[in-house]
Amino acid sequence: MYAPGFLLAKKNKLEGFEQINKKNRSRLNGQKKTKLKISAL
Repeated sequence: MYAPGFLLAKKNKLEGFEQINKKNRSRLNGQKKTKLKISAL
């Protein structure tokens, strides 16, 4: 059995990771787009 506070912290940590992943993914997508633009020029 986990304490409720522990579960909440775990959930917040997972949500934080998801937000970081989204940021990294959008940054990677941005880099891909700029590379495509450069190669298209």
